[in-house]
Amino acid sequence: MGSLLTDADKLSFKNSIIDLFDTFSRSIVIHKEPKKQISQVNPTTPQLPGYGSDSSPTNVTYVAESKTFNAMVRYSNKQEVETDSFAGTKIPMGMVAIKVQEDAKAYINNGATEKVVLDGKSFKLASSDAVKDHFGYSLYVYIIEEIK
Repeated sequence: MGSLLTDADKLSFKNSIIDLFDTFSRSIVIHKEPKKQISQVNPTTPQLPGYGSDSSPTNVTYVAESKTFNAMVRYSNKQEVETDSFAGTKIPMGMVAIKVQEDAKAYINNGATEKVVLDGKSFKLASSDAVKDHFGYSLYVYIIEEIK
């Protein structure tokens, strides 16, 4: 079956999508769950569970892990209002979507992602990735929601 687009047209569209991403993307910071690092194991300290003996809490440190990536950010124009039955107030709800490249997708999907920071606000992932293929150039969309 014939195609409506030539290979040159497809390449032109693909390059336009790349230019669009480069033009309208901005930096976001993706924070992963901190890594536990044990600095020293002290086998000479007797460890008796249940007898008030701590297990050397000073030998465990947590190392924060985060990276900055470029993403296209889209705030929804449709804002809904949800009533919180507990507090009796109305809370504005909105959808935010980020569109990232392959390297950011791999980073997000590898291990637990704690939060995504953009525009001075923290967000949590609300969906898994959805691939958007643009003539061989793939971008990945995640829905995120603000952490209050």
